[in-house]
Amino acid sequence: MRDIILIVVFGYGVILSFRKPYWGPLLWVWVSMMNPHRLTWSFAYSLPFAQAAAACALLCFILSKKARYPYPNANAAKLMVVLYLWMCVTSVFAISTIPGVVYENWSKVTKIQFMLFITLMMLRGREQIQLLVWVLVVSIGYFGVKGGLYTAVGGGGMVMGPAGSFIEGTNHIAIAMTMVVPFMYYLSQQLERPIYRKMMYAAMALTTLSVFGTTSRGALLAVFAMSLFLGLKGSKHKFATLLLIGMALAILMAVMPESWTSKMSTIKSHEDHSAQSRLYTWKMIWNLVIHNPLTGGGFSVTEDSMTWIRYAVTDWAKAYSPHSIYFQALAEHGFIGLFLYIAVGVSAWRLASSIVERVKDDPELQWASLLVRMCQASLMGFAVGGAFVNLVNFDLPYYIVGAIILVNEVVREKEAGLAVKSVSQNGMAMGVRAV
Repeated sequence: MRDIILIVVFGYGVILSFRKPYWGPLLWVWVSMMNPHRLTWSFAYSLPFAQAAAACALLCFILSKKARYPYPNANAAKLMVVLYLWMCVTSVFAISTIPGVVYENWSKVTKIQFMLFITLMMLRGREQIQLLVWVLVVSIGYFGVKGGLYTAVGGGGMVMGPAGSFIEGTNHIAIAMTMVVPFMYYLSQQLERPIYRKMMYAAMALTTLSVFGTTSRGALLAVFAMSLFLGLKGSKHKFATLLLIGMALAILMAVMPESWTSKMSTIKSHEDHSAQSRLYTWKMIWNLVIHNPLTGGGFSVTEDSMTWIRYAVTDWAKAYSPHSIYFQALAEHGFIGLFLYIAVGVSAWRLASSIVERVKDDPELQWASLLVRMCQASLMGFAVGGAFVNLVNFDLPYYIVGAIILVNEVVREKEAGLAVKSVSQNGMAMGVRAV
């Protein structure tokens, strides 16, 4: 039954895309982020929905000239292109000896980035940006609400993402769920009926509880960082909001079992096997990059046993995951790649702050101010939680940066309109005075 429902929903999305082209990239975002076919049990499980969604979005982009816009001129948008091009360079100079692994990862990243660039050229305006936010929230929030209910009943430990995706593991899905909570808050402020707003608040609570249920220590730190910035940037009444958020987090943590509390208490220690494996891996990566400072080792270099034989500084010669977006970017793309990766986030953050300042006196654009502030809260959660997971190529952070860029396009368009109006009015005034 699930398979049939998915086929019908996906088919409707394709039809809608050719009527309203901006639904093409939104369909791709949904399939790419949620992997809905992995929630089925029969023939739909292995159907190529991602390829079909990408083809649909590409056709909409090519055939609908009126639905295409110039690529955004923001620095964050340019840096994302430069980062992708640098990933192409590091793929050429990759040192991995595993057959096909570099090309496989490069192909996946190329598809993700290409579709991201298409999305930035097909979405415009408040309505379409808000639809993008809804798609992100529904795609990840589904696992958050479901996992929160499971955690409330069973105490957690089995909250996982869709099979074969970037967020299949508990640590990874926990970071993704943390990142969508601020967008749930944003949407709650856009809903007019109180009942819908309360439902969104409930989704926020369940998603946060689901993050706790993953028993991910890195995600716990991410929740604290995200919650702090959500309180600081989500309301004018910062102290009251932070107090309310703190009470909510305390209540959620209080319902967790003792086993969860015991594991979280190990954050202050690094003596367990998991922490030690990270430290050994990071030492190996540092040694690797010292020998390959510009280009690093290319995609998935830490999975190659030969890498460990060459660069391991101890006898711990096993191919561990980088367990950090920063060390992953460093290992795979060198110091230049790490700089570009961080620069994308910093540039997006500064752009968001600029938007907040530019629209502070415009009542019509307060939605834009709130949205980019929630983007900042989300990015802060990713910046902290990402220090313990390898999610450099995960779509969600890039789409959050994309949302800031798209909001900036709306603000720039209004600023341009006001400038033209001002010039026109000044010209008329000068003409009257001349008469």
